[in-house]
Amino acid sequence: MQLLRELWHDRRGAFAPIAALVITVLLGFGALTIDMGYNYHMRNKLQLSADASALAGASQLEFLPDQTPMVNEALDYADRNMAFADYGNVLVAADVVAGNWDPDTRSFTPALDPLNAVMTTTRRQTASGNAVPAFLGGIAGFSTYDISASGIAIWGIGPDFFPTGCIIATSADEEEAFYIFGTATITATDCSIEVASTADCAMHAHGTPTITYVVGDETGINVGGTYCEKGSVDIDPPPQGGQEDVGNDPYANNDPCTDGLACNADCTETDFSLEGGGTLSPGVYCGGITLTGSGSVMLESGDYIIREGALDVGANIAFDGSAGVGFYLQGTGSVVDFGGTADVTLVAQNNGSALDGFIFFEEDKDPKESHTLRGTNGGSYEGVLYFTGDVEMKGTADGSLAESDCTVLIASTVYFNGTTGLNADSTCSGFDGPPAGVGDMMVRLVE
Repeated sequence: MQLLRELWHDRRGAFAPIAALVITVLLGFGALTIDMGYNYHMRNKLQLSADASALAGASQLEFLPDQTPMVNEALDYADRNMAFADYGNVLVAADVVAGNWDPDTRSFTPALDPLNAVMTTTRRQTASGNAVPAFLGGIAGFSTYDISASGIAIWGIGPDFFPTGCIIATSADEEEAFYIFGTATITATDCSIEVASTADCAMHAHGTPTITYVVGDETGINVGGTYCEKGSVDIDPPPQGGQEDVGNDPYANNDPCTDGLACNADCTETDFSLEGGGTLSPGVYCGGITLTGSGSVMLESGDYIIREGALDVGANIAFDGSAGVGFYLQGTGSVVDFGGTADVTLVAQNNGSALDGFIFFEEDKDPKESHTLRGTNGGSYEGVLYFTGDVEMKGTADGSLAESDCTVLIASTVYFNGTTGLNADSTCSGFDGPPAGVGDMMVRLVE
């Protein structure tokens, strides 16, 4: 009995079972902590891979309804981020899904038109044979973990572009991309002149030309490269060379043919020519338009597609498009050539046409072509003159309407030669501003 009492009151070694129990619990929590930390790391990698593959897939939505490029691009970027040899197959074709993203509800609906988004789901799971292994989780009864992550990317047009100046030379690398010579005179009303070229003498003024600013635009003349001058040049404020991100083409992404212009229509006229006066109607002029002799030619309001031929206006023609016209220059040889004393008055449309706001819109051509705008001081333009080729304003051509605040000239290179002049202004109040340029296609993550 005495021995039992002594054993009952003996506390030596009593901590050992408690310690064993506590250590077991601590090891269990430690194991879970280590495994959960690794799982968190792995989920981040899966999320990065899902985001990259969603962006890659969305960049191929332009090829719909063929989804093969979308799926292949997404799978490729998933493997680049988490190689099959290291992580197994984290993305399968069934987990690359095209659908519609609604920004208002921030929800993705698979296969709902319009298809503007891609959702990808990357996985490491038992069913795929690449579950995340447990390091010490076996202590707590875990052998592997299933982890997944999803990303959603949308594909669409970015913000609209607008002209950053009222005269823009868009060539990126040509010398004398903007050349003003002789006694040429330019008046820029509250707008800048921009020259994208980064070449030496990207802008060159020679002789006694004048550039005058009205209203006091502070941006002046911005040149990507250097400015050169020779003679009694009168330009105030002087051009600023070495400028970055200037002279960008705001209409490089525009395509009137996808906006309703009848670019594939049959020819209305072929090799059309007219001597003396008359009236022209909208249509497709294959082989161009040639106007000769003396007289007045009135243009009815509408779209004029000049296909693979010149718009050639003779020296003694009064060419009146004040009713509202737009010329689309389509195919090789569709150049503008206005004669020496032609009296040209052209006003852009504002009636829902794909060419609203544009007097001329030249499609992108390779190689580019050259246009010559001559005429008397009565010549005038109200709207945007957009050329992807080179433009020479020559002789005594002028470009102003007494009531106009919209004369914008954009071309690859611009050459003012002789006694020509241009009153440039990009306010365009009659058009609620100059026409918008289509933004760049963009892909971005939304979820």
